[in-house]
Amino acid sequence: MNVANGGEQASCSSRVGDLGENHVHNRQGSTNGCRVNVGHLPVLCNVPSSDANLSHTHEFTNRNFDQCHGNALGDLDLPRFSDCHKQNVVHFFAELDSYFDLKSVPELLKLPLAMKAVTDCYTKQWCTAIYKDLADYEHFKRALTDLLWSAQIQSRTRCTVYQDRYDKNKADTMSAHFLRYSVMAAHLSPRLSELDLIDAISGHFPPYVQRAILSANVRTIQEALSF
Repeated sequence: MNVANGGEQASCSSRVGDLGENHVHNRQGSTNGCRVNVGHLPVLCNVPSSDANLSHTHEFTNRNFDQCHGNALGDLDLPRFSDCHKQNVVHFFAELDSYFDLKSVPELLKLPLAMKAVTDCYTKQWCTAIYKDLADYEHFKRALTDLLWSAQIQSRTRCTVYQDRYDKNKADTMSAHFLRYSVMAAHLSPRLSELDLIDAISGHFPPYVQRAILSANVRTIQEALSF
């Protein structure tokens, strides 16, 4: 019985040795969480515990989110102020502030970047003339807004919104005309309510259009544009 047991143990040791050799010779690819063939038996090697695996997954997700987020931010272009007659300076600064926030731009760099963003010829000359007197970016914002969106300019804009008329001989459709004046009035201070704005712009159109807008009970800009 002891001899037999000894023979069986030797046989088992031999088989275990063969499996060990197969483990070495049949290993394929990386062992970082990969499958390793031991003969015909698939074995998982270097598999972390469930907690470690969860932590690794979170790490991988966060790293990839940061990379994707960084790539998306890298695609953002610096807003440009290229035409003082067609662009509203308040809207430009809103876009520029959003850009600075998303890019986490330091305060010291905001003023140079803002100056770079201005490409309109008249405004660029003004910026060059007063640059040495500017304390910081906020000072620049106030100065340029006072120049291009002063109380007098807003007053003229308000008059335009109330007094202009739609010209069917121009390229604008009625909806495009309505939208253009809605945008023009968007940054007035104090702002017009939607009902007041609809009433003002409706007066640009012929009486039959005004009656149609009134009978449809249009109360928002979106409803007016869809009318």
